Amino acid sequence: MRESTRRTAMLWLVVAVGGVGPLAAGQAAPPPSPPAAPVEPELSPQMKMLQALGYTRMTFDFRETRAEEAWEKFREALGANLIVRYLDHRTGVSGIDPDAPITLSVENRRAIEVIEMLVEQCAVTEECTWQIRRGFIEVGTKDRLSVGQARETRVYPISDMLHEAPDFDNAPSLRLEDQLAGGWLVNPYIRGWWGRPLDPSYYGRFHSGTGFGGTAFAVGRGNRPARSPQEEARSAQELIEVIILVIEPDAWEQNGGEWAAITYRDGSLVVRAPDYIHRQIGGYPPVPPPVEKKQDASEPDKKGGE
Repeated sequence: MRESTRRTAMLWLVVAVGGVGPLAAGQAAPPPSPPAAPVEPELSPQMKMLQALGYTRMTFDFRETRAEEAWEKFREALGANLIVRYLDHRTGVSGIDPDAPITLSVENRRAIEVIEMLVEQCAVTEECTWQIRRGFIEVGTKDRLSVGQARETRVYPISDMLHEAPDFDNAPSLRLEDQLAGGWLVNPYIRGWWGRPLDPSYYGRFHSGTGFGGTAFAVGRGNRPARSPQEEARSAQELIEVIILVIEPDAWEQNGGEWAAITYRDGSLVVRAPDYIHRQIGGYPPVPPPVEKKQDASEPDKKGGE
């Protein structure tokens, strides 16, 4: 009786195990989770303006178009806040002539290139430019863009530019013979050199430091002493002179201007100026491209309909 019961239990166990396997194999694997959508990094208003200028593509065909109309089409294509400072005949405030004719044909060009082309054509009687302020792009004459509210103070570290590298006089040798000979080079063109290969005083060997021998590593700190703060200040002043000579010379207080000021302090240049001048000194930081938004599969296609 016990043997029959045991056989029955074993039979049920085999059936259970044999049935679970096919059932588990027949179950469909869970669908893979969709990849996470890329997250666009949080950008400051200024960086968003740069992103729009750097990655927006434009196509225009202006033929004797009024400047005001051309800038309005540029603003619509850019999709960003753009302010153009126009000439006001009633108040006498300088600016871009809204009636200036614009003739420009571009195809699939970056917005930053197009804005430069438009600015160039608007500079009829006065120099024009563009700059980025807090949350908007500003276009106009340079004097209009250089008002006190548009000036910013920025600090540019230049310690690395003022540093002078030591003048090492013991350059390393990369010759294999130098290393195998322990800093001495055997001259195979001297008769009998093989007879005294280990004698450092033998005339068939070149001493290190002659350009033919030496160790593989330069040692020492060089023969140029560290620069004093006075010497660095003089070098900084030379750099300042180059900047005010090359970048908007008429804007600097040192040249009799009123729009920009520059001074050296503790290894840095302190500059107060409008953005269009800062741009020529330090440039703009790199900006990542905008993240493309993919259409959800559950949403109807606008082009094809539902």
